[in-house]
Amino acid sequence: MFVMQNAPMPVPAIGELEVSSVHVDRAANQIDFDLQLWDAGDHFEGFIEYCGDLFDPATVRRMWTQLERLLDAAVTDPQTRISQLPLLDEATLELTVSGWNDTATPAPEGCLHDLFAEQVAAGPDRPRCTSPDAR
Repeated sequence: MFVMQNAPMPVPAIGELEVSSVHVDRAANQIDFDLQLWDAGDHFEGFIEYCGDLFDPATVRRMWTQLERLLDAAVTDPQTRISQLPLLDEATLELTVSGWNDTATPAPEGCLHDLFAEQVAAGPDRPRCTSPDAR
């Protein structure tokens, strides 16, 4: 859940009673991930609550960093299309695009029927897959 409270929130006046807001930590998260922000004049304040069974602190920090990067880029160049705004830093982008996709494997040499025969010869007693319909 994302909550952005940017409407004025005047402090209620109740006679001479002084009223202020207090953040209360709940014993359990009511939802899996909750980011709440509010306007504090010249900056925003907020908090993140998340289910520790689903997210670890490093993941939440990474998501926060990505949000900061996205917002910073949007403010720096408001004419940038949303689809062009960056989420990842250069190192993470390189790892994601190139590092994890570096899966090139040399193709085995030879004809398919010869490669098949090699596999059969390497394990002639291995069980064969049979379909229930092949009875």
